[in-house]
Amino acid sequence: MKGTQKLKSGKASLIIFPEGTRCEKPVIQDFKYEFLRIATEAQQPILPVVVDGTAEVKHKNNFWFRPGRVHVSILPLQSTSGLTREDLE
Repeated sequence: MKGTQKLKSGKASLIIFPEGTRCEKPVIQDFKYEFLRIATEAQQPILPVVVDGTAEVKHKNNFWFRPGRVHVSILPLQSTSGLTREDLE
């Protein structure tokens, strides 16, 4: 609820990792849908950002970072205008 209120007020952006956690292998996991619910209720767009290569740089259960390359891709903005809770699926 706090995230939705902040988005509606226009005072903040919200960063959410929809997979919920880092994974040990560089494979996209199933998304949790809460990010979509928050954006829909706030009627704010979603800016998808893909961060690729972190599995090799930072292992899930290890404190240390290793040298490597991480690629960041910013995808087109996705509108939630007019979407409702019934549209989430």
